[in-house]
Amino acid sequence: MTDLRQLLREPPVFAGALPTFDPADTPDDPTEPAREPGPVAPGWTLHTVRAEAVEFRQGDTDLKHTRPAHRRAGEHWTKELLWP
Repeated sequence: MTDLRQLLREPPVFAGALPTFDPADTPDDPTEPAREPGPVAPGWTLHTVRAEAVEFRQGDTDLKHTRPAHRRAGEHWTKELLWP
């Protein structure tokens, strides 16, 4: 049985080469897909969500958690801190 501490110390080993980055695959407009999608299964549906607000919880060892929230204001986002 492998010791968990040893597994955490050793970097992961991947089989095969990692894919290379090709700038030609990056679109000029970041809102456009990088390449044409392949065939899509019949009956497949894409759902999108337009968030008006997003809240995160950042844990702290002293239990003084930070709760940043971002709210949409037109095309921009505002940041605020929630309590507690």
